[in-house]
Order: sequence, then C-alpha cells, then structure tokens
Amino acid sequence: MDISCAVCLEPWDSYGITHGDMLPWERDLFRKGAGCPCCKGETPDGVDPDDAAEEHIRDAWLRGGTDDPDAYTLGFELGVSDETPTRPAWEPPPPRIMWTCTGCGVSAGIDQNDPCQELAWIGGERVHGYYGSMVPYGNRYNDESPEDEPPYKLGDDGYCPGCATMCDYGECEAVILYRDPPGDVYDAGHGFQDPLAGYFSSRMVCTDCYETIPMCCECGEHWHSEDEAYDCCPRCEDCGSTHHDRESADACCAEDDSDDWTDGEKVEDA
Repeated sequence: MDISCAVCLEPWDSYGITHGDMLPWERDLFRKGAGCPCCKGETPDGVDPDDAAEEHIRDAWLRGGTDDPDAYTLGFELGVSDETPTRPAWEPPPPRIMWTCTGCGVSAGIDQNDPCQELAWIGGERVHGYYGSMVPYGNRYNDESPEDEPPYKLGDDGYCPGCATMCDYGECEAVILYRDPPGDVYDAGHGFQDPLAGYFSSRMVCTDCYETIPMCCECGEHWHSEDEAYDCCPRCEDCGSTHHDRESADACCAEDDSDDWTDGEKVEDA
C-alpha cells in the first residue's frame, strides 16, 4: 500500500518507508508533511498544496498498511483548522554528537545521512600527519574507530587516540598528551617517548615512570636493568677513566709484573 507525499504526491510504499526506502530523519519529516526525498519539500508545478495534504492524510489513515497512522501529525493539524498547516522545512538534522576531542576538535557522532547510523569521526582540525600532509583524525587507515565515551580523559576533558595515549610502563595507566600541555613536566598529561622502544616508536611514558628507567650516568643511555646501565660505560676504579666494557675497566690500572721476570726467574726488588 502506498502513501502519497504531502507536497508532491509521489507514492511511497508504507512498508518501505520504515524499512530502508528513507533515512530515519526523512521518514520523520515525511510523516510531518514536510515532503519526501524526491521533492525535498518543494511543491512542483500543477500540484495544489491543499489537495496534496488531504491525499497524504487519507492515504496514511486508509492505506497506511504496516506504517503507524498516528505518527502522521499533519492529520491532527488538518482536523482542527481549515487552513493548510505549516509544514516543517525539509532540512537534514545536524549530526548527533557523543563527545568532542579537546585536543583537535574531532567529534564522535552519528551522521544522520548515514543509512547504517554508525558511530563515526566527524570534523576536526587538520593536525594529524599522514604521508606528508595533515588530516583530521579518522582519515588515516590505521586510525581507531570511535567509541561512545572518550578513550582518554584528563579531568573533564576527553581526547581522541590521535591526541593522547596511555602510559603502559608497568601497571601505570596515566594519560599522556602527544602535544605537551602548558605547565611543569610533572603536571598531568606530560610524558616522554619511551627510550627503550626505539627511535621510530610512538610509545610514551609518563614523567614518573621515565625517571625509574635505568640510565647510564656517563652517556645518558637508558637500559632495561640497573646492571646493564652500570656496565654501559664502566669506570676504572683507580683512575676514573671510562671504558667500553667492564673487562677493560678492570684491567686499566692493574699491576703489570711482566718486567719483573728474567729468563724464567723473578728479579727481587733491591
């Protein structure tokens, strides 16, 4: 069974209205007499607005089929007034925003024009690098999918995975911003690149965890253990010179008795 459009008289299957022929917002406006996806609210030439509205309501009540006639609010307005009711404008609603990243402005929301009505990244500043260019978060192949809640929060501020990460050194779960916020390095959100993860790694550690990573006191290189840091640039215990390995440092100022032997016999000191 068909229901005609209240503006252009285009017939629409009553089952298809709620099963894929229209987006949810288009269906809602269609029921309110705003038009349909064909006319988009514009009355075509040769169509009388009053006749189209009456035909629309008659179809909804008499031939509504599986659609709900009570949802067609235009009918109630016609019943209490002799004038053609004012129809809402045919305009798509704005995206339904769940939350917005404080760092780059990208939002997690639902685009009302998406037939699947899935959560997606919307908007945002072009601050995330991608093959030599800057793009909003969500435009790179390896960007994470949005969630209903911000994955990272500092106080009341939420951040997307492109602006923040989490320190996973040990059992620490401190939130770290890729672009350091103003303030002291010990304030929340500050961190450093993990010195043990490699030069090209994006893994971050918070300031507190960074200070616990063993470091060679001579060259500043970080190591996985205190023993490795101690053996990095070993010093001679006598003269204080540094060496590449512990064996060289131990042998640096060791007593050399090679000159005290002559033809297999040790020469006594005078």
